[in-house]
Formats: sequence, C-alpha cells, structure tokens
Amino acid sequence: MAANAPSVLIATAEGSEDMEVIVPLSTLKMAGAHVVLAKVPEDEFDAKSTECMLGRGTRVICDCFIDSAASSRYDVIIAPGGRPGMDVLGKSKTLIELLKEQRKERWVCSSSAGSAVVLGANGLVDNVSVTTHPGFDYLLKKKDGVKKHVVVEERTGKVY
Repeated sequence: MAANAPSVLIATAEGSEDMEVIVPLSTLKMAGAHVVLAKVPEDEFDAKSTECMLGRGTRVICDCFIDSAASSRYDVIIAPGGRPGMDVLGKSKTLIELLKEQRKERWVCSSSAGSAVVLGANGLVDNVSVTTHPGFDYLLKKKDGVKKHVVVEERTGKVY
C-alpha cells in the first residue's frame, strides 16, 4: 500500500447489509486504499468481541471498535445500510461525531440507501441531495428534493 493511499473507515454493526460491507471493503483494498473496518457495538455485551455477524449471516472480524478508530482521520467514511445495523450506526455518538467532523472539513461519505436515513436523522444531509430506498423515504426529515424515477437493471425505483 502506498504511503499516500486514501484512508477509508467502514463502520459496521450486527445486522449491517453484507454486500454493503464486503464489496467496498474488498474493492477498496484491491485498489490500494488503507481500509479500517470498525465495529459499532449495540451495547456492552456486543462490545466484548470485534466479531460481527452481518444481516445475511456473514461473519467478519473487524479491525477495531469505533471508539478506537475515532483517533484517526479518514478520507472517506462508509456507513452501510441493513437493519438493524443502520439503526445501531445512527445511535453511535462516536460515529456521528466523526461524520460531523468529516462534513465540516471535506464531506466525503458513502452511504447506502437505508443509511441515508441515519444521516438524515442526525442532521447530516441538510441541504444535500440524497437517495434512499423507497421503503425508508418516510423516515427522512426533509424531503424537499425532486422525486425522480431511475432505472436500475430494468427495475424502476424512486430517488428523493
């Protein structure tokens, strides 16, 4: 990995969507990025191990807990969706503070359709265009964007 490789934080929790954790993790590592997979524990019991079971049963061993990861700076922060993982991410004071700092400095955040709701619930997408899964649009605080239909693999979905 090059000394000037971009640094990426992927925050994950029990129940995060498998593909939204594994695909960026693998792809970014192959591209030479320095990737940190940080577990956001739901409670004290969950904070005993960095092992994390994703939503479809994939088990991953995270590099550290989110509190440890907070001492570093990242070029990109990834917040995967999937329930209940995205709900745990949205309640993490440490992760939200990291995202708020990131937004002040150089807002680069990747979030899945579901976790856009988490960002919105914490005031992180005000005055920013976001997309979300049509099943979660009711959770967005502000829906002043224009609804548009997009075609993805020959299926229509809503963009807010």
